[in-house]
Amino acid sequence: GDIVMTEEEIYVGRVLRSGLGSSDVILASSRSQITDVLFLASGIRALAKGEGGGELAIDLLPESAEIKRGDIFIVSPKADNLASGLLFGEMREASSVNGRIFKNARAVHLFNSFRDTPLFVITSPLTP
Repeated sequence: GDIVMTEEEIYVGRVLRSGLGSSDVILASSRSQITDVLFLASGIRALAKGEGGGELAIDLLPESAEIKRGDIFIVSPKADNLASGLLFGEMREASSVNGRIFKNARAVHLFNSFRDTPLFVITSPLTP
């Protein structure tokens, strides 16, 4: 589906269905959503998995990654979709687990669905 974003260029989610004057959107933080992300400060890539309620689990974050609370991540340019480069989330916590090669990590979606925010839809280009 088409990409939904805020005027601050925060990735919101994807359009599921469009009707007359409205659209149904699945939020990027919904439980069924997985997004390839890139941490701006470190250049590290990982996967953000929706947990619902604006919460995200960060998977495949290497044990060696120096990620801290407040670090911002975007939709990875390697994601190869119209959302690439949009702001996505903020790191809350990351912890090491003995014997594991990946950290346990949690983040929050930068989009606040409880705020009255204008949204924009980026439509896919038509192919001839």
